[in-house]
Amino acid sequence: MNNLQKRVNYYLNNLCGEKKVSIAFSDVQTSDYPFPPNIMKSIKLSDIIKLSFRQRDNFIVYGPAIVNIMNKDLWFNNYLDKKILFRWGDCTVNPESDNLFYITKARRCDSKNGVIIKMSVERHWRTISLVKQNDKPFENKKNILVWRGATTGQDENSFEDNRLLAINKMIDSDRCDVGFTIVCQGQIIDKKLKKKEMSLKQQLEHKYILSLEGNDVASGLKWQLYSNSVVFMRKPRIVSWAMEDTLEPFVHYIPLLDDFSDFEKQLEWANNNQDKCKIISENATRFIEQFLDPKMEMLIENLVLKKYLQTVTVN
Repeated sequence: MNNLQKRVNYYLNNLCGEKKVSIAFSDVQTSDYPFPPNIMKSIKLSDIIKLSFRQRDNFIVYGPAIVNIMNKDLWFNNYLDKKILFRWGDCTVNPESDNLFYITKARRCDSKNGVIIKMSVERHWRTISLVKQNDKPFENKKNILVWRGATTGQDENSFEDNRLLAINKMIDSDRCDVGFTIVCQGQIIDKKLKKKEMSLKQQLEHKYILSLEGNDVASGLKWQLYSNSVVFMRKPRIVSWAMEDTLEPFVHYIPLLDDFSDFEKQLEWANNNQDKCKIISENATRFIEQFLDPKMEMLIENLVLKKYLQTVTVN
């Protein structure tokens, strides 16, 4: 199986092995009123098109992603009245039924029915273009683990067991420069956990970059992997277009335990194995390069959406 088909099958999830699926779903969304985030709805493609022009909240970075695929192929004109199951936003809670195949930006690793389409591109992918002009060779960077981010984390990927846990563990270490720059979602944190913002260029001054999942995937992981630095992270629990769970520990990143208690040990290993770290960084860059061919990405998106429309009927 070639890489194209592997990726298409990955995004389709369990749907790739289905021929016909019929879904009964009563929660219907039309273009007469706004489509709320993080709630699964049955919606016609024609209504997604209308809402992509009318709805001015964050829907504009989700719905138009589907519209853009359709605009590049007249084939989709035959399916304008076809309903899909769609959930936009950061929610990754699995539906109760394994039969509810739906389109989403991200899904849990144990999901059976989330079908991924590349959405929220500006937030998750555009920063990659800034890396090379701001980066420097690995050996010229500081031996420090760096992280900046917001107090996000909801559902199973909770703030307390992830970002807050990590920063509390690392905040007093002289091997780390970590902290929150944005306090949001009603979180309250100790003032010592708050740090000044750090630009991409400033973060790239460091050999080691910590990646922490937020509401869903870590939005900065793509540019971090693409850089000459080395990513430290625990095993991904949420996946998106970047296929995060196909990353291999000590091949593409340096792994951390779920409770982050081994970060000192792993930093010690990295400092004693600089040649291996450079190889890990190079492997990570090559991993991201597979997503950087616009024609290939467009083709994969096309095939994923076509398979969904040809296979799934929502009643």
